[in-house]
Amino acid sequence: MFFSTPTGKIHLQRPYLSTDFQAVATPLSDDEADEMFRIHPNPSILALGILLLEIELNTPIENKRTVEDLGESGEVTMNTNYFTASRLFQEDYSEDAYVNTKKAVDACLSCSFYEPETMDANLDNAEFRQAVYESIVHPLEKDLYNAYELTPDMIGLQAE
Repeated sequence: MFFSTPTGKIHLQRPYLSTDFQAVATPLSDDEADEMFRIHPNPSILALGILLLEIELNTPIENKRTVEDLGESGEVTMNTNYFTASRLFQEDYSEDAYVNTKKAVDACLSCSFYEPETMDANLDNAEFRQAVYESIVHPLEKDLYNAYELTPDMIGLQAE
């Protein structure tokens, strides 16, 4: 979701992402459980891919879950949204969607740019951050320009 400014324009610099965090009963710490059971290497990148997918499909990912996306006992797990998003991307992503945005969503979901042997899946890691820029941010910038002839600095998104 995006909030509106007092003048009625959409405030692109302040997106609002609603999430529902489920408590997982485990003797491990949350970090240890994430490392052991989470399929996707970076939750922030996955969340961005899900957000872009939700915008394209015009529906929250929770509305598209199936039994196959849930855990063994039918519960939501830390990987449910990943399973749902991956399935939706393959089945429902529009053929008419912008090519570079589709590439960015694919990169977010697959994290194919991530090299586990040479980098940490952490935005504090310069190599990972550069790969994120090249695989996700730059394609989105291209589509922003191709669709609206806008650059990030034109809408106040210049790097600081």
